[in-house]
Amino acid sequence: PNHKLDALYIFIDQTTYLTKTMKKSIAGLISDWGENGDRVKILRFSANVKGQFTELMFNETVDAMPSEEYLFHLRTKDKKNLLTCLQRKPAQFKTLFKKTLTRTLKMTTHTLPKTDLLYSLKLLASKTMTQKDEHRQTVLIITDGLENSDYLRFHGKGTIKKINLKRSFKKLKKNKLIANWNNADIYIYGLGHISNTDTYIRPKLIAPLKNFWQAYFSKGKGKVKQLGTPEILLST
Repeated sequence: PNHKLDALYIFIDQTTYLTKTMKKSIAGLISDWGENGDRVKILRFSANVKGQFTELMFNETVDAMPSEEYLFHLRTKDKKNLLTCLQRKPAQFKTLFKKTLTRTLKMTTHTLPKTDLLYSLKLLASKTMTQKDEHRQTVLIITDGLENSDYLRFHGKGTIKKINLKRSFKKLKKNKLIANWNNADIYIYGLGHISNTDTYIRPKLIAPLKNFWQAYFSKGKGKVKQLGTPEILLST
């Protein structure tokens, strides 16, 4: 039978440094996903260097429970077998989900060059997310949010640069780099976290960085729920 799905997309920037505590926190944020009707995708993306590429790590759906009307027309044996199968699915899903998430988070490292973040997000949004309005979509992006490309540079020579919003979005518009997030709920984890440290960038620089990403997602029809600097304090 037809049913709506709740979809969660986890986009993991491999160039973002994550402590063990942060990895554990990320797992906790999404631990309640895996009920009947949930669909989850995990994708890793990175700098364009040898051996690194965008990769779909997890793509699973827990089938929704059928309606009473649908079950009514099944033979008793078939109904029992179907329900038994569907009742086992969430546990199987969560086991595989946790294992894959842990493995993917272990692939993050501060030794890679910084990601061409805006281009990667445009690609991920257009190629992996559904554009059907009947799906409720949530996006969790694990990234420090520090763009470093031919289009925009938020850091260089060990320091974080000031962000000129007007000039930045003029470049993004010219290069068609604002993705369509199709009214998805957006969360970022790790924003402003400095590689290979347990700190994040200074408050006076965090504000412009948050303003940039807030404006970026708003222009792309995304609903920003939290921009974690670095932590997200509410569950997705």
